Amino acid sequence: MDRRFIQLLDSKLTPVQKLAKLYGSVTAYTTPLEVYVDGSCFNNGRENASAGAGVYWGPNHPWNVALRVPDNQTNNRGEVYAVLSALRRAYLDQTLHIWSDSEYTMETIAIRAPDEASHGWKCINGDLFREIAALIKARQAAIVIIQVKGHSGNVHNDAADALAKEGA
Repeated sequence: MDRRFIQLLDSKLTPVQKLAKLYGSVTAYTTPLEVYVDGSCFNNGRENASAGAGVYWGPNHPWNVALRVPDNQTNNRGEVYAVLSALRRAYLDQTLHIWSDSEYTMETIAIRAPDEASHGWKCINGDLFREIAALIKARQAAIVIIQVKGHSGNVHNDAADALAKEGA
């Protein structure tokens, strides 16, 4: 088919249809695995910035991890890298609830991703969002991204934040 015709057809899709086209369909719903993610960056926006990602699965869980963020050192990249790291570790056939305080990350995954994908992921952190989209598409089970208010006393989110700071 002509590329322009395909673009025309894609432009007629609803936002939900665009997400389904990008991520695929879910074939399994299970008891969800809960994970809290956070990013952190010391000296954000400066030459000596240092960014980390924290992934918290629960108290003393062996999958809890503090990571140094590769490449650009920003707080937003830390947030996105934390989600990516959780998806890399999670079972593909188990429903996953990802708790995040990053509106940027959640909005990109849940709203802007189809448009960013259609433009070759040329957005900031597009390399990470491209991999997130591929991992979501590979999953059989659902993922739900849930907003948690940052620095509000939620012990799980605070634990993810501490891991992110450790990674930075």
